[in-house]
Amino acid sequence: MIYFEIRPISLAIITGLLFGTTGGVKAESALLEEITVVAQKREQNLQDVGISVSAFSSNQMNTLGWTSSEDIAAQTPGLTTSKTAGAAVSQFNIRGVGQSDFADHHEAPNSVYADEAYVAVPGAAGFPMFDLERVEILRGPQGTLFGRNATGGLVHFISKKPSQEFEANLKATIGEYSQKQVEGAVSGALTDTLKGRLAAYYEDADGYIDNDLGSDLREQGLYAVRTMFEYDLSEKSTLLVKLHGFSEDIDAGIYQSTPSYTGADGVNRFIPADQDIYGTGAGADFYGYRDVDGDPLSVAADQIGFIKKDIYGTTWNFSYDFGGFTLVAVTDYSDIDTAYREDTDSGPFNQTIYNSSQETSQFSQEIRFTGEAERLNWVAGIYYLDINGDYFASFDLPTLAGYFDPVSFPGDGSGTGNGTGAAAESRWSLDTRSWAVFAQGEWALTDTLSLTLGARWTEDSKDYKLTSGCVEEAVGACAFDGFASVGDVVVDGVNFGPAAADIAGAIKLDRDDSDWSGKIQLDYRPNDSLLLYLGASKGIKGGGFTTPLDGLLAAPQLPYKPEELFAYELGGKFTLPFGRLNTSIFYYDYNDFQTFEFRGITSVVLNQDAKMKGVEVELVLNPLERLDLLL
Repeated sequence: MIYFEIRPISLAIITGLLFGTTGGVKAESALLEEITVVAQKREQNLQDVGISVSAFSSNQMNTLGWTSSEDIAAQTPGLTTSKTAGAAVSQFNIRGVGQSDFADHHEAPNSVYADEAYVAVPGAAGFPMFDLERVEILRGPQGTLFGRNATGGLVHFISKKPSQEFEANLKATIGEYSQKQVEGAVSGALTDTLKGRLAAYYEDADGYIDNDLGSDLREQGLYAVRTMFEYDLSEKSTLLVKLHGFSEDIDAGIYQSTPSYTGADGVNRFIPADQDIYGTGAGADFYGYRDVDGDPLSVAADQIGFIKKDIYGTTWNFSYDFGGFTLVAVTDYSDIDTAYREDTDSGPFNQTIYNSSQETSQFSQEIRFTGEAERLNWVAGIYYLDINGDYFASFDLPTLAGYFDPVSFPGDGSGTGNGTGAAAESRWSLDTRSWAVFAQGEWALTDTLSLTLGARWTEDSKDYKLTSGCVEEAVGACAFDGFASVGDVVVDGVNFGPAAADIAGAIKLDRDDSDWSGKIQLDYRPNDSLLLYLGASKGIKGGGFTTPLDGLLAAPQLPYKPEELFAYELGGKFTLPFGRLNTSIFYYDYNDFQTFEFRGITSVVLNQDAKMKGVEVELVLNPLERLDLLL
């Protein structure tokens, strides 16, 4: 790795870390520095916030070697991340709460924010981490101040702002498989009232998965750029404008799989290596294939999958200080185009190919007011969100086409297929409009005890249009033509309107949901080294619609209800002489928790009640100079 930075203090710190203390700058802890967070929409020290929150500064992220947004789970209690289907969809799971269904149109229960702007699309939540000031991970429902579907918690990525003094940095990495990675930034004043910052990231690498039937897999190329301008409009007002873009192209897919079957009890299981389930050989799949070398970096794939992403957007943050209070307006727009293709069977036979794509745009506007009095800190505001998406997904089944022809191949093995290359596909659109009003106040009841009350009211409206079913020879088995005659779709007393179509095989549904969320909490601080908090909160996540691929679901099975979570938490934050210890105990009670199961090739979202409980401990110690311990 080659690292170069032009910054007087940073040069001294880097020199001290590498060669010992020089120039009077002390080499201090990399993980125990004091961090200021905005978990409650105002700047506070991490140890003064009565929320289970982890935060990492730019220096800490560099020390830990994080390069992508998913890396933050490595040192964060209660957080796991995954790149579904390689990196097509990034999932953040907080305290066991996550979005299991990977369909592009579903919003996740753990919200992702970038510079105060909500990232609605899970496919846009995975990106390279470069030139960031810090990242904050808030655990538990954040239903008041952030609100949007944050029943499990949220992750907030905050970029470095333009600086008054000139600074620049450049980092380059080279590695195996022709890996080349470069990132850098330049920042400084452009005029007396205007500052600017430009940051960029580039990565390119050859594939590291050996493919016996074609080119190596996991070849990738991506770049990202971010520009920020901060304009001092007056002594009281500031405008911060961010423009950002991200493009990614990866050879991807599923590269190793174990053949499976459905038992008589309806449970899916892997085929043991010594059992002949399909009559094609011991341990083999329907076509007689099994990967036996056990090497996940060596495959025999006849199809090359890919992940393509193009994400662009802008965020405008305006603030005005009225003296007694401050106005902040955050306006955001982004455009997300993604495409995905995988060799689902991951073998040498042309069995199953999955494709998906989306074209989504989102606009959000938040206007909030913050202020403080002698014993009161308060936040209040309004929020609007508009998401418009067009989506496509398909399973191409070149050698299994007859499975969808019930005449020649009824599915019980009594017939033979016609092999015409059928595909199960869906095209759908979902338009979401949401608005909310919110307020939260923290009152200092005494010098050591404070009370926090917050509430939010949210209105959601969703319009859904679906064309789905099997095409080519399978039309008769799987099309949605029958929906035109079912009348209104009613689920649990809620009428979603008629399923009649404006074209054959298409249906339209819409839903309107509204509910409250909020919190009540007591914070007790007997001294500067200890904070105890006890609270209850409610979070909500909007309802939606399942999108079937095989057309075998009835119309009333498509909608799913909103979920609501009642959470109770007891926590403590202890500032130690050479470290910090943060703990929490929590209990979750869900109504209509949104889970899912596969029915055929469709992942169906279901509502089930659920309960969850847990304990977290986060210990950071710096017992010796240059030695950090994180547990």
